[in-house]
Amino acid sequence: MFPCSSRVWVCQNTNQDIYQVGDKAVIHCKVDSDKEKVEECIFMWTIPYPDDKHTEDILNAEKYDRRIRLKTFNDTFSTVTLRNLSMNDNDNIKCITDCTVDGHLTRKTGEGITLRISNKKQEWDMTEKTQMVSTEIITDGFDELKSSLSWINVLLISINIVVFLVITAICISLVKMHRKYQFCMP
Repeated sequence: MFPCSSRVWVCQNTNQDIYQVGDKAVIHCKVDSDKEKVEECIFMWTIPYPDDKHTEDILNAEKYDRRIRLKTFNDTFSTVTLRNLSMNDNDNIKCITDCTVDGHLTRKTGEGITLRISNKKQEWDMTEKTQMVSTEIITDGFDELKSSLSWINVLLISINIVVFLVITAICISLVKMHRKYQFCMP
């Protein structure tokens, strides 16, 4: 098989689109393939050096010191967790894997993920929101909800009654036929 025809790839994703300062982010890295046997992957997470020409193992990056945790779940799946995010945590984090693919050592690199971090707190006036929500429930939503639920109840009860009547009619017919044929037999 030619190396360019290999259908092994690295998928990276996060569990949300935007993070707040102080949050924790989990980045997933999964090695997939069409039909090749992929096993014994070694995962390395990198960030670019400031010159953008070379990369650095994220474990050696001073800015992530004591805020990072790597976890490998099986041969083809790993995560990196960054805690206490700051506005400076906007590196392109790449997952690089060295895997045995059909018996040959192969290196694959993910496209990388850059975390989007916001320092704006989403603050809500809880009394205003609570009042608005409770007003909506009492006036608008409740009547609509009540009428739709009562309509569903009427429909379900009607269906149950029709099914009961059909089953009763079938049973009565079967009993009558059984009696009719019972009298016909000598």
